[in-house]
Amino acid sequence: MYELYDEPSAMPQYQRFFGFYRPDGTPKPQAVAVSRLTTLLGGGDPAVTPVGLTFGISDPAKLGVRSVLLQKRADEWWLAIWRPQSVWNYTAYTPIPRTPAAATLSFATPHRVEVHPDLALATDPRSRPLRSRS
Repeated sequence: MYELYDEPSAMPQYQRFFGFYRPDGTPKPQAVAVSRLTTLLGGGDPAVTPVGLTFGISDPAKLGVRSVLLQKRADEWWLAIWRPQSVWNYTAYTPIPRTPAAATLSFATPHRVEVHPDLALATDPRSRPLRSRS
């Protein structure tokens, strides 16, 4: 996250597109994703005392997986998992296609799991999860 709006006159040229919003005020995909993430995480319990959740992530393709665990309520955690890959070719000024790869999430004790789609591609962040299991 660098700046709120694009700057059409910025130099060098690639700095013209760092904003979350275009000069006309329309949101770019990253603005939509952050908005959807804050919608999902909003409404937590401010009095909760955070506790850990023991989990593991297997990355068979060895592409590198990052994660952050957030606790919303005493019995509700949100785990974000992603691969730190570039999505933009800075020399050609073109997007780099995303390639899905499997990762396995495991817990020390059983938990109900909801898998939400990529927030940049989802139509509604409150939509039903892709799958649930105990």
